[in-house]
Amino acid sequence: MASGIKRRLIGGEGRVFQKEWTNSYFFVEISDKPVCLVCDKHVAAKKKSTCGSLYDSLHGNLKKLTGQARQDKIDILKRELRAQQTTLQRYCKTDINIIRASYEIRELIVKKVKPYMKGEFVQSCMVTATKLLAPDKITLFQKVSLSRRTVSDWIQEMGDDIEKTQKDRAQYFKFFALALDETAHITNTDQLAIVIRGVTSDFKIQEDLLSLESMHGTTRGDDLLEKLLLAMRKLNLPFEKLSGLTADGPPAMGGLRKRLTALVKKEMTSRGLTVGDLVVCSGATREDICPQAQRFGGANLRSEC
Repeated sequence: MASGIKRRLIGGEGRVFQKEWTNSYFFVEISDKPVCLVCDKHVAAKKKSTCGSLYDSLHGNLKKLTGQARQDKIDILKRELRAQQTTLQRYCKTDINIIRASYEIRELIVKKVKPYMKGEFVQSCMVTATKLLAPDKITLFQKVSLSRRTVSDWIQEMGDDIEKTQKDRAQYFKFFALALDETAHITNTDQLAIVIRGVTSDFKIQEDLLSLESMHGTTRGDDLLEKLLLAMRKLNLPFEKLSGLTADGPPAMGGLRKRLTALVKKEMTSRGLTVGDLVVCSGATREDICPQAQRFGGANLRSEC
């Protein structure tokens, strides 16, 4: 029986704060709540009895103030409240700007492919310059967080957020195509870049870097397929929606690209899918196609389907 009783919500009563409560009980309305000017306490309900009860129990000594003396006291308390609010807003804005500066500098470090420890060097440079140019602002620059651990954690958070965003977008793809490009890193480690291009039912096209995989050890067609399947599983991409595949890389890797294409088709066949619907292209230089192709200004794809 008790579970069927409807409880009345305070916010749904439609009560309105009355201006005369300021003079009677030293209350003002802040963020839709009655707040006491004397002790900064707020009450849940906009009720005369609630405000009066707190006033009588804590500030009964103010009843002796009447007339202009009472109004002067209220004006003083209001000015103090506004000063507190202004100070708080200024500090909040400063903290937000410090956080924003930290994020933007970290983003520059990532975009320029600099070591994480560069953040600490950048901060020391800023602090040194501030000591000479604006000594009163040095505390702000010291609060900018650019430690190696902070930059590393931020990059991890951004990576997780990007992956989540990609996964959310991918579930609306009607069809998608993948482009693979194998290159050598500065440390001579082969890397496989996988780019996805998807289209939704309302013809919105989205393109993102799906994955960048390091190829340690051997680089065979089976290894490329394994990395491709891993990247597809990250976003829950089904082969049923795969409509195109492009493989690029050095001319010497032509045989490997054909092997990867054959393995992808075999994987689709094993799933009962029609291989003929897959559009396959492989990268090639203009010289690979024909010498006369140079006059067409840069055709760089050759269809294999």
